[in-house]
Amino acid sequence: WHSIDNLIVYIGHLYTHFTQFHIADMFLRVYACISAMDHHPPRVMKALMQSCNAKESVSIA
Repeated sequence: WHSIDNLIVYIGHLYTHFTQFHIADMFLRVYACISAMDHHPPRVMKALMQSCNAKESVSIA
C-alpha cells in the first residue's frame, strides 16, 4: 500500500497545477490502472506517467 500512498501524495501535488476536471480524470485513470495491475505498483506508476504525459501533449497541441 506504500505505492498507493505515493500516488495520493502525487495527485495532491498535481492539484495545485491542474483544474479539478484534470484531477477527476486522473483519479479515474489511477483507479483503472490499480484495478487492472494492482499486483504491479511500479507498472501502475509507469502507466500513469505515460498517460499523463500523453494527455499533456494533446492539451498543449
